Amino acid sequence: PDFDSILAELAGERPVLVLHNYGLPFFPRWHYAVVVGYDAQKDQVVMRSGTTARQVMGARTFMRAWDNGDRWALVLLKPGELPASADANRYFEAAAAFERSATPEDAKAAFAATATRWPDQPVAWIGRGTAEYRRKAFQSAVRDYSTAVRLDATHVGARNNLAMAYLELGCASQAREQLQAIESAVLSE
Repeated sequence: PDFDSILAELAGERPVLVLHNYGLPFFPRWHYAVVVGYDAQKDQVVMRSGTTARQVMGARTFMRAWDNGDRWALVLLKPGELPASADANRYFEAAAAFERSATPEDAKAAFAATATRWPDQPVAWIGRGTAEYRRKAFQSAVRDYSTAVRLDATHVGARNNLAMAYLELGCASQAREQLQAIESAVLSE
């Protein structure tokens, strides 16, 4: 929601889809455009807009229309690609939403990128483990879920998923250990 993030994406050669409101709050005129450049010397934004291949707009006018559109912007990424100004929580939310419709391979790529960028975040490893589980790569799922549990021993979801992966491998005693750890944590609360 800030112009510096748009500039960071442009520096990474990623166009940014924005929503403008050229009308009034009570009578909006919504318009999508794709920001493809910025001329700092002239303080102008370059966009692809409708059938116009190159629309140049003063940054002040751009900001007013973007403010009226609640500063909505979107960057389309390939699975495994991170935005230039990635916020961990927002990226995890987006990756989780993507995972619901993605192939297991694409979901793995998205969460592998999070595990590389934020290796201390259990959610990254849980997401990657879930992608591995969906691929039926249960040993890899166990590794990833185990990493999540090492990072946060109280994470019930990670332990539950680890138990399920152990069961898929036929390791009932290890699965039982994880479930007992969950039960112990719940009883101690």
